[in-house]
Amino acid sequence: MSLNVEEVELNADIGGSVTGTANLVAVNSGASIQDGVNVAAGTFVHSGQMDINKSVTIVGAGQDLTIIKRLGQQSRTELRTVQINAPDVTFQSLTFGGWTETPTNANVGNGYLVWLNTPADGATFDDVRFDGDDIRVAIYLGQRNDFTVTDSRFTGTYFRAAIRGAGEHMLISGNSFEESHYWYSPIYFEYGAPTSGEISFNYFANRVGVNNQVYGNFKEDGTGLYAITNYQPDKITADGL
Repeated sequence: MSLNVEEVELNADIGGSVTGTANLVAVNSGASIQDGVNVAAGTFVHSGQMDINKSVTIVGAGQDLTIIKRLGQQSRTELRTVQINAPDVTFQSLTFGGWTETPTNANVGNGYLVWLNTPADGATFDDVRFDGDDIRVAIYLGQRNDFTVTDSRFTGTYFRAAIRGAGEHMLISGNSFEESHYWYSPIYFEYGAPTSGEISFNYFANRVGVNNQVYGNFKEDGTGLYAITNYQPDKITADGL
C-alpha cells in the first residue's frame, strides 16, 4: 500500500479494523505539502508494506487511539510495517502496533516498525507510541539527518535496538523508553556516520527479556544492554552532541 498524495483522510467510524487501500480516500491530490493526513481513532490494518512516497504530515487521534498495524507476522528479518521514502515526513499522535499475529518460533526477532529509506531526511515523530512484539527494531534510522523523535513512548519487546542508526542534527528528547530487549539498547549508534544533535530529557526504564524465549531471555554475554550503545566520539561533528 503506497501513500502518494499529499492529503488523505482515513476514517474508522464504521467500527472495527479498516483494511486495504480502498479505505485510503484522497481528499485533494493537488494539496500542498504543508497539508496533512488526518487519521480517525481506530485500528488500521494494511496488507503489505505501507510506503510513504511524499513529504506529508500524518496526524492521528492520539496514542492508543489511532493504531496502525500490518496484516500477518514478520516472516523475514528485513520486513517493515511502514517505509518512508521521502524527506520531511511527520507522524504525530498515533501508535505503530507492528503485526496482527504473534510471531512463531521461526519469526521472532524479525521486522521493523518504521524504516527510513535513503531519501528520508527530516523524519519527525511526535507523541507516537512504538509497540513491538518480539520484533527486531522500532525505528531504523540508518544514516539519515535531521531526525526528530519527541514526547514518544517505546514499549514491547525487541531483539535489537529501539532506534538504530545515527545522523546529523538529531533530536531525541522527552521520550519514554519502557521496552525490553534481547540484545542492544534503546539507542544504538550504528554505521559510524557523522553524528550531531541533542539527546535530552528521556526516561530510560528499559530492561532485558522477551516474550518468546526460543533463543533465551536475553543474549548471555550481556553486550549492548545499555541506554545508549556504540557511541563513537570520533564521529561527532563540529555541531556537537
